[in-house]
Amino acid sequence: MSKNNISTIILFDSNLSIDDIKEFLDKSNNLIISFDFTSHKLLTKHKIPHSVSDDWIEEKEYQNIQKHTYKLSHWFEHPELNKKLDYDGINLGESIFQELLYSLPESITNFLKIRNIFFEYKNSKFLANGFLFNLINEITSNSLLLVPNKIENDSDKIKYHLNFFNKNFSIKIPTKQYLSIKNNFERFLNYLTNTKKPLNQNNNLLLVNFHTEKYASIFDEAKNVPIQLYAYNTVMPNFWNYNSYSIMKKSNCHVINEPILSTSIKNMCKNNISQFKEQCKNLWGIEELFFESLFTYNNISLWNSFKNYFFNLYETTILDYLIQVEKIKIILDKYPIKNVLVWSEINPVDTMFLQLKNKYGYKIFRLQHGLYPESKISDDFCNAFRIYGLKSDKFCVWGKSSKLQYLNHGFPDKKIIITGSTAHDAVFQKRNTSTIQNDYVLLGTNSPVGIFADELSTSIREEYEDSIKTICREVIKNNKKLIVKLHPAIDQMNITSIIHEVDPSIPIFRRGELTKLMADCELYVNVGISTSILDALIVNKPVIYVETRRHDLGEFDISNYVLNTNIENFADSLKKVISDVTLYDSLVKKGNTYVEKYFSNRGKAAFNLLNYIKNIKQI
Repeated sequence: MSKNNISTIILFDSNLSIDDIKEFLDKSNNLIISFDFTSHKLLTKHKIPHSVSDDWIEEKEYQNIQKHTYKLSHWFEHPELNKKLDYDGINLGESIFQELLYSLPESITNFLKIRNIFFEYKNSKFLANGFLFNLINEITSNSLLLVPNKIENDSDKIKYHLNFFNKNFSIKIPTKQYLSIKNNFERFLNYLTNTKKPLNQNNNLLLVNFHTEKYASIFDEAKNVPIQLYAYNTVMPNFWNYNSYSIMKKSNCHVINEPILSTSIKNMCKNNISQFKEQCKNLWGIEELFFESLFTYNNISLWNSFKNYFFNLYETTILDYLIQVEKIKIILDKYPIKNVLVWSEINPVDTMFLQLKNKYGYKIFRLQHGLYPESKISDDFCNAFRIYGLKSDKFCVWGKSSKLQYLNHGFPDKKIIITGSTAHDAVFQKRNTSTIQNDYVLLGTNSPVGIFADELSTSIREEYEDSIKTICREVIKNNKKLIVKLHPAIDQMNITSIIHEVDPSIPIFRRGELTKLMADCELYVNVGISTSILDALIVNKPVIYVETRRHDLGEFDISNYVLNTNIENFADSLKKVISDVTLYDSLVKKGNTYVEKYFSNRGKAAFNLLNYIKNIKQI
């Protein structure tokens, strides 16, 4: 069809349904363009002709989009704004830092796509909803809301994954409702848990948002060191089953509930918000040229298209952020906290503790919690996500290799402690030195994610799903039982239906103890680089690492200690490993070599960490 014959273009994303566009489906002069993988699959399923928005952007643009995401996310760190965003030593720009890192890749990509689409179809009318409408509406007045009264914002909901009889599904719960249930549940159980007063107020450690079962060794060792533990969790319950409750109870850890703010403090926060909103209006006006310059992409201004989204995100986030700051200050005034353990420098709550540490005089320890990129190619990513951030007082790494990475990124030697991995203590303590073969292959998944612009593309996500299908088919073809362990992160693609297209009987787990599944498998297959590869090597399992087309973070040293392959060669690689005993054993030995090289204090990391904190001189 000629471009001149296209009268209406529908910008279709996953916030819309087929019912929303029914009236336009039978008109030959309309063009439907999908803007994400979910909407593309929905249209394909209903056999609706459409184009894919990826056709309006060149692959080379993705790298530039990523760089601009990193620059824009750190907007609040500019000297011109630092003082204007200050609240009692807290930079309020931190409130939307993580959100921008996660949302800007898609937003900038969609802006460029829509701009290119418009230049190709200048005479057409555009229909869209939500942010896509905001983008096209800034470019042309010939644009209309597709469904004017549609409510589509799920950003203030928590996705909760459930597993019954190997069937995975998820529900979305409003954040406030989830936190209300969580806090009330914990207040009730805390009457049973916090039966003793905290013992040692001079040697104590506050754990912020730590998973009780994953870091059980910290709780177990606390009574042996001894050191008084406190736990504060704003994301998940501190205990949710008997095991987690028992871990917490035996450790004498004092669980800190989220404080209930008095009416006066709530009113103070609201008054401060009113003042800050007024200051913001002045700030946006005074610094208009600054933001105009900052939000520029290849001499193209993004500011007019993004400023309403930016303002709204900041102003709707700021009240909850201020309230959380006040809650933390109440906690720090009530409890004599000497040391705080965090595992990131981008999570909003972690950033609050980091910014308040000088005022309250505690030390911040940051825990390594995974494999980090090693190549110089990944420097922009590492800097943006503060992988090697300098705000923590000490960084607790897993071994000499990790320490070298930090030194190479300018991290001072005196701030690095080699503790080992507390998350792997239990695995090392139960480590079986034999390589007993069992009858199933374990597949670990690690899907493309939205923090990388190129991994949002439909083609990459289609290739990923095709790879998963191929692996499932090949394992079954070799008469091996297959079990799938999904990556637990909430930003992962839902591939349950894809797996069950191959065989509905394949067991799929999203949650649960990965190490138990690892210990009983014959072989571990992982798509993409993941810390789970380490778990497999620790329990003496050979690993096939399947490379897929993904955002380039450079090579990882661990890939030299596993069988590295691509999806085209996976069938041959699988046959070799399961049929060649010599190859199987050599992969196990290579894995052991890496484990010995990468981990220090194997099985004793928690003791080393807590003992160091106990003996450190306070500020």
